[in-house]
Amino acid sequence: MRMKSNITLNMPNSAALRRLLENHLYKVFANNAIGKYLTMDDCGTEFRPINSLSDNVLALPYIKMTYQAWIEMDAADRYAVLSKFHHLYAGLQVVNTGNRKTMIFCALFVHEFAAVLAEAMQWPD
Repeated sequence: MRMKSNITLNMPNSAALRRLLENHLYKVFANNAIGKYLTMDDCGTEFRPINSLSDNVLALPYIKMTYQAWIEMDAADRYAVLSKFHHLYAGLQVVNTGNRKTMIFCALFVHEFAAVLAEAMQWPD
């Protein structure tokens, strides 16, 4: 049996978190902020994820709590956020491989979603 964490006591509803994350995704893609997670390959022919973005992510504040908030969202809401990311990512001129897309999503999750979820959960600084 899975034990529930005490995070759920302060947790906004799943749909509200989904809307926050989807809106943030739109901002990241609309403002070309996604560019800070991509780099051009050596040949200058395609964009690739920046590998160093995944370095030392466990040392970042709130990663564990952010992940816990993510997995406690309804599966349908998590799927909606992932679908929105997939749709926005498909519009980029990026080689669309599963590994690259996964690396970009992980970088976004750690560097963008963590702040959004921390604010929504009202965690102290």
